Amino acid sequence: MNAQKAPASSDPEKVLVRNAGKADEKAVDVLLSTYFLDRDDVDISNFIIGEVDGKVIGVISCLEEPFNEIHSVAVHASYRGKGIGKSLLLHAMNRMSGTTYVRTTSPDFFLKQGFKEVEDKGKEELWEDCRNCSRLESCRQHFLYFKKGGE
Repeated sequence: MNAQKAPASSDPEKVLVRNAGKADEKAVDVLLSTYFLDRDDVDISNFIIGEVDGKVIGVISCLEEPFNEIHSVAVHASYRGKGIGKSLLLHAMNRMSGTTYVRTTSPDFFLKQGFKEVEDKGKEELWEDCRNCSRLESCRQHFLYFKKGGE
């Protein structure tokens, strides 16, 4: 299992960042549910977790099929603003090459990390559920991308 100690910025604690396994499923589901997120049938092997003293305090999932996508990000409220989400995102981005996409209702975090807005038509081309959604025109999700190596 790939595990690295990564200090969260402005946080004296060391956060263990590692790939999630079967034993982490419940903790991942609980943390996601605090933000009204669910795994949407994403296999646990697609998650990276951050933990402190054996407690899961952050999760991120990344998919590589049919394209690179950050699917979910959640950090326990007590640990927000300490660089843990950024650390998890960097680990996820290191798994992927080329362009990575994300759909989010909280774009500021991703924009600060260098993501850019996808043109409106792009979301229909990338996500089938967007193509078939009756609320596409009033959708509150932001569609962002990050291209490794610049634009």
